[in-house]
Amino acid sequence: MNNFNATRTSPVACLAAGAVALAITVLPDPADAARRCRSPLPVTGPVAVSRELAEQASLRAWSEQAAKLGAGFKIWDNAIGRDLSCDSVEPAGFKCVANGSPCTVRK
Repeated sequence: MNNFNATRTSPVACLAAGAVALAITVLPDPADAARRCRSPLPVTGPVAVSRELAEQASLRAWSEQAAKLGAGFKIWDNAIGRDLSCDSVEPAGFKCVANGSPCTVRK
């Protein structure tokens, strides 16, 4: 008589494990499913005397433009592909461009 303990995995259990693994790799992240985004929105802010003020002004201008798409779109931190670039302008100031795709995030 054989005294070894062999365990068998049923074919159904193997298929179930495979389906779970496939679902994990294929299904979208629930956080992404709750996000709706629009096309990139580049907005140039007004000239300001400092880079910090120019950045703040361009972000405020971006939020105002994004809000026209719906109140949920106005939050800069929810945008994807965010970019804030600034240049110095004559005679003495800065101008920034805020660019990002406005997104709403449902919780």
